[in-house]
Amino acid sequence: MGDPPLSHNAMLRAGRLAAMMAARALAGPAQSVFRSRISPPGSATGGTLGGAAYTTAAQLEKSAIDRLARVLEHHRSVLSSVNASDRLRSVDPKAVFCNRELRLNDIDVIGFDFDFTIANYKPTLQVLLYELARDYMVGEGYKEQLLQLKYDPNFAIRGLAYDKRTGMLLKLDPSMYLDDTCVFRGRTRLSRAQVRSLYGGSCHLSQSYVEKNLRVMQDLFCLPEATLLADIIQLYDSLEVPFDAQYVFEDVRSALEAIHSGRGRDGGMHRCVMREIGKYLDTDTSIFRILEDLRKAKKRTMLITNSSHDFVNVGMSHLLEESHAAAEGTHWTSYFDIVICSASKPRFYTQDRPLRRIDPLTGRLSWDRVKELRAGEIYVNGNVQLLHDLMRIAPERVLYFGDNLPADLVSPSRAHSWRTGAIVRELEREIAIENSEAYYVATARLEHMKATLAQVSAMKTTVPPHCQAFYEAALADLKEEHRLEEMRAQRLFNPQFGSTFRCRDYISSFGSTVQRWSDVYASRVDQMLHYGPTHAFFPRPPDATRAAGLELCGLCRADVSVNQ
Repeated sequence: MGDPPLSHNAMLRAGRLAAMMAARALAGPAQSVFRSRISPPGSATGGTLGGAAYTTAAQLEKSAIDRLARVLEHHRSVLSSVNASDRLRSVDPKAVFCNRELRLNDIDVIGFDFDFTIANYKPTLQVLLYELARDYMVGEGYKEQLLQLKYDPNFAIRGLAYDKRTGMLLKLDPSMYLDDTCVFRGRTRLSRAQVRSLYGGSCHLSQSYVEKNLRVMQDLFCLPEATLLADIIQLYDSLEVPFDAQYVFEDVRSALEAIHSGRGRDGGMHRCVMREIGKYLDTDTSIFRILEDLRKAKKRTMLITNSSHDFVNVGMSHLLEESHAAAEGTHWTSYFDIVICSASKPRFYTQDRPLRRIDPLTGRLSWDRVKELRAGEIYVNGNVQLLHDLMRIAPERVLYFGDNLPADLVSPSRAHSWRTGAIVRELEREIAIENSEAYYVATARLEHMKATLAQVSAMKTTVPPHCQAFYEAALADLKEEHRLEEMRAQRLFNPQFGSTFRCRDYISSFGSTVQRWSDVYASRVDQMLHYGPTHAFFPRPPDATRAAGLELCGLCRADVSVNQ
């Protein structure tokens, strides 16, 4: 789908309408009289009577029409002159950003997730997940036409919600208002009128409706899930196959859980990746330099992941081998003080599960209770309270980095006062787009369009009755022009759903979660290499954020950082 056309014709129509309104007003009758003071009945012309000024209806009408014409003319002039020469400074997309003050001198333990935090995967992993789940569903009875479907990496974004009642993919803001410009059934975008009809005339969803019907997709593993859901619904709609949207959702979830647990074609996702690790895992080995720096600064480090020990072992061994940083015979576990696999986050933070030692060669679990944690050992399961006790650490002196918002940020921060760092891969690309001339021009035009709409809307009561039709047509053209420009700006990020961090003029629910539950955030964990282990991060105030030209609704606040 291409970009929406520029609405130059709409501006010309608005100008012509203003001229027609002016001509109609001047030619119209002027029977009534508006006086600043009481005037004698029968007076029909402007002038003064006993020192009291009064104005004819024709004069007031002409004044209102002239004012509207001037606003529209200024609007066209401003839009035609917008360029990127007035841009404020760009933002470094590879920076570490800050929501709340964080002094690394106050941190004793720094932890990391594995998937999409230490391990940066290539796009081939998303393709693999999609195809394995698709094939599994065909094996469970779904139509064989599914096998013709291919993964589209440009369809979905993180933070979307799937409505199990209606089968829609949509984007929410923190107040549970949906963006009615990007609601999809399958691959079909609904009109605003269709969206409002579907949801009872409102774009607001109640908290109870959200909790009962919506599945919010917060991590990067969800992108193939959202795309497969849309593709199945599109296919079944086109074939006129009756289905229930909730059943399709449950079947897709079952397929993804199956391939994560080793079922399905080729032994599931983990086995496929382990057999061809270089095909799926990026060779970013900066984590070992980060761990070395932290060790020199007397920081303790830990790896806590939901992935199995054998999968993590293959991935970390590959990264260590590619790094050429370690002496021969060095094992990757020596870089961490604690390694916990199969942690089952977020249950790790809320449930009392025993911590067990595992033999990495045989996969057998120990029978004796773990009474102390040793570097070089691998543990599974466990719970956060036991971790605190065995490591003898204060929760507020732990900093944990991860990409999964509920599991890696919300739960440890809310329940245990851990400090958190969000790894948001989309950040780098979206900041680069916001630094671009195209985005600056689009947002500048949008801001002016909104100001003009506010001005013209406020003129409604001043427009004479016989010119209302022309006024309404001009206002409708301005609204359509604004809608098309808004869609053009959104498509700079994603053709279907726009920015991951925006929900029209507001921050998205996903962006709000990052803002609320992470102390610092970056696109990759290796951005920490630009800062020392004694850095102090301070957020800029909102006014400074705006002055810096940052456009992520206040989310992307460049930090002020100092060495201590």
